[in-house]
Amino acid sequence: MIVPSFPNLKEDDAIQSSYETGQYNCIAWSGGITSYWEWPHDLASTFYSVDPLTSFDNFYASRGLTRIGATEENSVVDLWALNMRYSHASIRRGADGFVHGYDWESKPGEGMRTFHPRYALSGPLYGNVVEHYIKTNENIPSFEEELANGTTKIEYIDYSFNEKAFISQRIELIDSDVLSHFTTLYDKWMVVTENSPYSDPAQIANCKEYKELLSLCKSNKKLIYVVYDKLGKDNNVSAVKLIEDLTLGNKQNQDIMQRVRDESVTKLNQKDCKIIRPIHSNVMLYVKELLALENFELYNKEEKSNDNLYNNCADFSVSSLNHITSGTASEP
Repeated sequence: MIVPSFPNLKEDDAIQSSYETGQYNCIAWSGGITSYWEWPHDLASTFYSVDPLTSFDNFYASRGLTRIGATEENSVVDLWALNMRYSHASIRRGADGFVHGYDWESKPGEGMRTFHPRYALSGPLYGNVVEHYIKTNENIPSFEEELANGTTKIEYIDYSFNEKAFISQRIELIDSDVLSHFTTLYDKWMVVTENSPYSDPAQIANCKEYKELLSLCKSNKKLIYVVYDKLGKDNNVSAVKLIEDLTLGNKQNQDIMQRVRDESVTKLNQKDCKIIRPIHSNVMLYVKELLALENFELYNKEEKSNDNLYNNCADFSVSSLNHITSGTASEP
């Protein structure tokens, strides 16, 4: 139950509408998405812009929503902010095509979806509603309908066999005590991500558990390979945030991430089949480029196989380095 986190939400007013899951969050749900986690102002998001509000506008535009003409009265999505930082989104009753019990519904972080009075989540966690969005067209299909009719696909990325071997070799060089310390701190960080009411990775990471883990990784640089390994095995925000904070401090890597985002935008705007790359997929592609820069021979020896890329629509390649082989379309 989410009630204890929100002092203005009465227990009798909160109605559970779905179970707890880390598969998606409030922003994804406000766009009708239950397949993946989204935070538009994350550096790895396809919708990222230097301006936070533009990032959210980009995401909602992709789901047929706009702030133009939106008011408190006609809004179907409310965007919340705390101390001038966006924190949450909630969706109006029926905006996703289904009639609910209460006027508004939210998906706090990895918690359960809950019906609630419109402003009942106001307070120290999410602040207050600051922006509104309305539909640009009432006939826009839902995300699930787009997946079903083939006009939208989600691209899932995996490491190749050689990339996995390369990462494993590097991990074997790390002292066992350091690995044990990492595992202890990482598990604590996972508990935070699994229980946080936030969807913004930066807000989730504002805790001692993450700061201790980040400090350990910075002092033992080989641990980045353990984080790469975690990223390939866990589709959640835990490893994503670490990789961003540990690697995006130089222009070369920032340029690589920009290229990944740019290609993601191109795929998103395809007319025949719109390709969605979740944040996790973009970070996987980014790491594959980092590995290629570190050991380019790794890719010269690649075999073209289904191990290289899991992609449920079209073949994929990173044109900037020409080192990632394309894979066969398949379901994740």
